Amino acid sequence: MREEKRQLEALIFHISKRKKETPRFDLDLGKHIFNHFPDFLYTLPTEDDGLKNSIKIEKKEISNQIETTIHYNDRILLGKISSTKYGSIIKLVNAKNKEDNKPSYESTINEGVEKVFFFFIYFNETNDKGMIFLERNGVYGINSVFTDVLKLYFREYFPNYIMKTSRYIDQDINAKIINDGAAKSITLKTNKVSKDITDKLNLTEESEEYVYELVIRKKNGFFPSNTRGVIKKLFDKKDKNYIISEPLESIGFNDKSDVTIGFSYNNKSKNINFNESIGGVRSVYDIFVKVDKYGESDLDSISELAYEKLQQINPL
Repeated sequence: MREEKRQLEALIFHISKRKKETPRFDLDLGKHIFNHFPDFLYTLPTEDDGLKNSIKIEKKEISNQIETTIHYNDRILLGKISSTKYGSIIKLVNAKNKEDNKPSYESTINEGVEKVFFFFIYFNETNDKGMIFLERNGVYGINSVFTDVLKLYFREYFPNYIMKTSRYIDQDINAKIINDGAAKSITLKTNKVSKDITDKLNLTEESEEYVYELVIRKKNGFFPSNTRGVIKKLFDKKDKNYIISEPLESIGFNDKSDVTIGFSYNNKSKNINFNESIGGVRSVYDIFVKVDKYGESDLDSISELAYEKLQQINPL
């Protein structure tokens, strides 16, 4: 097998109760998904905005036997999920035939290109949090499809609980951008506009219905290097008072206000939010995996790399 560069996109999930009186979620969720998720995918409708879409757990032929790729052991669930869209005609062309524009094959509307991606889920000991790794291949990934069907599954079987997923925030990425990037803007957003301002503007709704933003930036270029020291204190000490003064407080800014720092890093714009929600930054890790003749990652190879990355991060 040859090796190719792929990526692991990191997400986290947590489970909460819909009502206070609901007992804590303590079911072995990994085992439940292992036993029921493949069959659940087959029950999903295939119509999606006029296009047919088939989602399933991938199976492979090994030693003349069809075996599923999904496995569960020691709070780790992993496997491959495939997504295939139908409904349009696909043209296949021969790369050697440069003069003739005629395709070598045209599909029917019931045929499609199958895209297969690896997934890896770690469940913590209390069963209410976990980490997810999803394979990416260049611009292609399975994030939205996988998280959507996982939430549908959870809602179907556990209607008294809520599963939420979000991007994992890698503090090493944060630190690198803050240390090596050039700060270009600081944006403060209120959670509430002061009443005297809403009165002067004749805004009839409650002041909580409005927010306003203060953006601080240079007319040209970036903040001086000594500003980075203040920004580092802001994030290290988790104290917004480093930038929120009395005049700002008098017009409605406080320790609940949203603070976002805009950086230029590797010639790209990145926004880091004080409350640890990152805009434009994903925790995506480069890996090199063995691939088969279809260009699909070898399950053993990518599983080992995902487990190593989980050990390095140790997020929960």
